[in-house]
Amino acid sequence: MKSLATLLAIVVIVAILASACGTATPTTDQAQVKIAPTEKAVESPTEVEPTSTPESSPTPEPTATVKPTETPEPTETPEPTETPEPTKVPELGDIVVGFGYSLSAVTLEDPATRPGRFYKPESGNKLVAVEFIVANLSGETVSTNVLYATLIDAEGFAYGAKTGLLDIGTQMELLDINPGEKVKGWAGFSVPEEAEPASFKYAIRGSSSKVLQVGLSMPEVVLEKEPEPTNTPMPDLPKLSDVIENYGYTLSTVAIEDPVQNPSRFYEPEEGTRLVAVEFIVGNTSGETFNSNVLYAVLVDTQGFVYGAKTGLLDISKQMELLDVNQGEKVKGWAGFVVPEDSVPAYFKYAIQSSAEKTLIVGLLP
Repeated sequence: MKSLATLLAIVVIVAILASACGTATPTTDQAQVKIAPTEKAVESPTEVEPTSTPESSPTPEPTATVKPTETPEPTETPEPTETPEPTKVPELGDIVVGFGYSLSAVTLEDPATRPGRFYKPESGNKLVAVEFIVANLSGETVSTNVLYATLIDAEGFAYGAKTGLLDIGTQMELLDINPGEKVKGWAGFSVPEEAEPASFKYAIRGSSSKVLQVGLSMPEVVLEKEPEPTNTPMPDLPKLSDVIENYGYTLSTVAIEDPVQNPSRFYEPEEGTRLVAVEFIVGNTSGETFNSNVLYAVLVDTQGFVYGAKTGLLDISKQMELLDVNQGEKVKGWAGFVVPEDSVPAYFKYAIQSSAEKTLIVGLLP
């Protein structure tokens, strides 16, 4: 029994070994059978060949570098514009021009040295006077008036001129000035004691839209001033004793006395001036009555300055009378004028009924 069991065990072991060997070592035919499907798979169009190892991608050629935009050459830097000099503030004696007229302040008296007899000093106030010139360069005939003048102090306060503050002989007159003519006179202002005059204004015809303004400060360097601007002198004026007719009236100058030898006892000579008298005739050919009046008479010198006639300068028997002059009538008389010592009389004007639109002009040269 023991031997039989041993034998059976050996048989089982041999069988197991034989089976194991057949499985581990296939025959050649078996190997071919197993390889055949693989070849088919290779030939099949659906089989994807193994991806070959990718060769390193060539470095892409760099795209053409865009040339930078050429920097434009800088344009020439324009030369800096010269800074205009600041506008010069007009000073005493300077001339300003506008609206066909000119204005200049000639003298400042602070305080005034020649108050009028009717001036009454006020506590805390002083009297200031400004001598000024208004000229008509190209505008319409304009009337001068001291009440058109204004004084401005350093703090901007304004003061209007008043009549009666200065001697009547120095105050700016009420006169009509034509193109080419000008007038000089004074304006008086009552201002606080501490006020410092800074500038002076004059309104043409009293209009707020036609105002000329000049400074009152003294220039650091006093230069020779250019002469006051004037228009072209009036050409070919009638001469002394010539008769002109216009607007229905006639005018002629008979004689000129320069200087007057026998003034009125009321005449008070002023330094730097002299008294001139003109004898003239006014006739009426218009058919309307007019009034003769010495105050309608005006003297103009060769520089264009205008001087109004004044009463009381000549003997009353010589002065042109206040008369009604009818059609066909005429009147003769004298008019007296106070003019600067260096003034040269050029022509004589007479305004019918004091009308600037009816002014007759005759010369004073022989």
